[in-house]
Amino acid sequence: MPQADPQPSSALPRVGFVVEHHYLKDLSVENPWGPLDAEGLRNVEITCEGGVQHLQAVHESCVEGYDTVEMHLIITCAREARIRLICEVTYVARVRLENIPDPVRAQILHVDVPKYMLPRITQVIDYGAKAAGYPGLDVGAIDLLSAYLQQRGAAQLRRGREQSRKHAADAPPDTHG
Repeated sequence: MPQADPQPSSALPRVGFVVEHHYLKDLSVENPWGPLDAEGLRNVEITCEGGVQHLQAVHESCVEGYDTVEMHLIITCAREARIRLICEVTYVARVRLENIPDPVRAQILHVDVPKYMLPRITQVIDYGAKAAGYPGLDVGAIDLLSAYLQQRGAAQLRRGREQSRKHAADAPPDTHG
């Protein structure tokens, strides 16, 4: 006869993140040439650039035990090498990580929390574009994991170069030369 599990599943520790609140910090929409006609909209090239910053206790409103994640995107629409629409958005979430081991904390804050934020950011960008006379904009899929890994690799490379420079500066001068 199989024995019952000694601990019910409700006794297992919670793992993940809890969003205390999220909000739109900044939205800027510029439409320098006015909206395009239907024909012009077919040939618009949309680009998306931006990044995610993990900010911990950056201002007084941060509460101990919470992390603040700020996501900043710039969307541009161009036609014939002329910028037609710029939409810049900064969105913030305050989260509490629960039972996340230190080696994966940064990835949760740079990948998983922004994935949670992305649908809300997309709504804001869509609204800004419509208010500027454009049909809704779809920013497309953003590969947050690749962006995080690229940022992390670049940071490790910078640290390695700084350590090499420091080591070279601390080395005794070559008197055999």
